[in-house]
Formats: sequence, structure tokens, C-alpha cells
Amino acid sequence: MRLTKKRKRIFSFIIVISSLALLASSFLPLFLY
Repeated sequence: MRLTKKRKRIFSFIIVISSLALLASSFLPLFLY
């Protein structure tokens, strides 16, 4: 149970980081130009 919980937390963390990276890549041109 502990292992799956930790894995789930890591998975959600990766999802949050990837979504933030997508937002950053979509908003970066606005800041550059």
C-alpha cells in the first residue's frame, strides 16, 4: 500500500510539472515578443 501511494504521489507530481511546462511553453512567446 505504501509503495502504491508513493508512486501515485510521484505520478501526480509529474503531471503537474508537465502541465506547468506546457503553460510555460505556450506563454513564453508572449514574453519574448
